[in-house]
Amino acid sequence: GGAGGAGGDAGGSTVDGGVGENAGGVAGSESEQEDLSEVSAAKEGCAESAGAGSQHGTSGDAAAGLAASRAAPDLSAAGRLSGGGAADGAGADGDVNRFPPLKSPFSNRFREYCSHRLNPRINELTTQLLETLHRFQKRQQEKNPDKALQKRRYVMGLREASKMLDLGRLDVLIIAPDVESVTLPGGLTDMVSELIAGCTTKNVPVVFALNRRALGKVVGKYIKVSCVAVLNYDGANVIFHELCELLAEAVRAFREEIGSSSS
Repeated sequence: GGAGGAGGDAGGSTVDGGVGENAGGVAGSESEQEDLSEVSAAKEGCAESAGAGSQHGTSGDAAAGLAASRAAPDLSAAGRLSGGGAADGAGADGDVNRFPPLKSPFSNRFREYCSHRLNPRINELTTQLLETLHRFQKRQQEKNPDKALQKRRYVMGLREASKMLDLGRLDVLIIAPDVESVTLPGGLTDMVSELIAGCTTKNVPVVFALNRRALGKVVGKYIKVSCVAVLNYDGANVIFHELCELLAEAVRAFREEIGSSSS
C-alpha cells in the first residue's frame, strides 16, 4: 500500500498541478485500502496526461499564458490612466488610440466657448466692477432719466451687446459660462460664438465669470442674464485694470492646459 502511494505521488509530480491533484487523490484513497486496480488506472491516466503535456505544453502554462495575453491590454490601459510611461501605455504597434480620451474640462456649467478657467478672484473683481457701475448708472437715472439712456454704463443681453460692439462702444464683455447650448441656426450657440469672435477682432476683453443667475443679481435683476457689456468703466479704473491683468494670465494658463492635454 505504501509503495502504491509513493508511485501515485511520483506520477503526479511529472505533470501539471491539476493532474497531480488527481494522482494525489488516488494515492490518498489507496491508503484507505481501495482496490489496487484503481491505482493502476490512475497511473495510466497520468501517463496519458503527461504525453499530452509533452506535445502541447502543460495545461497550467497554457492557461497562464492565455490569461496573461488577455490581461495585457487591460493592464496597459490601467497603467496609462494611472500615469504609467509610454511602455505601459502603448502596445507593440504603438497604437495609443485604443485608450480612453482625456476628460474634457467643459460641462453644462462651463461651456466650450470659455477661454479661461473660472477664477474666484476674477469672479470677485467682476462683481465689484458691475456693482460699482450699477450704482453709478442708478444714480444717473435718478438725477436725469433722459440723459441716463445716453450715458449708460452697461447693457445686458447678447443682442444689446452685439449692437454696442458694432458701434465700437464696448470696453469689456462679461459672459456667463453657462449659457444654454442651442445649436439651431441663429440660436444661442451661434450668437455667443459670433459675439466672442467680434470682440476678438476688435480687441475687446472677454471675461467668463459667475453664472447667469449671479450675473443678473449683481446688476439688480431677478432673472438670468447671459452677458453684460460694459460701455464705460470710469470710476472703477483700478478694478478694471486688475481684472484685465488676471484675465490675461487665466487665458494663457488655460491655453497651456488644453495644449498639454491634447499632446
